[in-house]
Amino acid sequence: MNITYLHSLLDESINTVGVKFLSNEFGQQREPEGKVYNYCTRLKLVEGDLAIVQSPTGFQIVCVVESHETCQLSPTSEWEPKWIAQKLDVDSFVQLKEDNDRIHVQLTRKLRQKHRKQAMAQFSEQTGLSLEDFQQAIKVESTTPNITTT
Repeated sequence: MNITYLHSLLDESINTVGVKFLSNEFGQQREPEGKVYNYCTRLKLVEGDLAIVQSPTGFQIVCVVESHETCQLSPTSEWEPKWIAQKLDVDSFVQLKEDNDRIHVQLTRKLRQKHRKQAMAQFSEQTGLSLEDFQQAIKVESTTPNITTT
């Protein structure tokens, strides 16, 4: 009798899902295709979920295409079942990326403000002009139309 099958009889949290591989040999994403492979899991996975499995070529991303009501292991199977390593939490990854991008923009803005203040203070020190005089000169020059005579 298959040991994992026996284990699944004793542990009702073990189930199987059918998956198709998404990654090709170059690691580029594509639509799920090919044969459906059954993997054991304790995770609650539904059709469309992405997961990570170990394959002969390393860890691969798979798409769940079948969520079984009951464990699909055979008591007489000679092969040792494979297991889902973990669910790929795409929503958390997207949120992490958005948070990182937002923080990057905020930090860049703060650094720019700091550098601007430092540059203006250095200009004021070198020229003897106050920051207010410099800011007023910039306003006047930027509002004066550029008139050329020919």
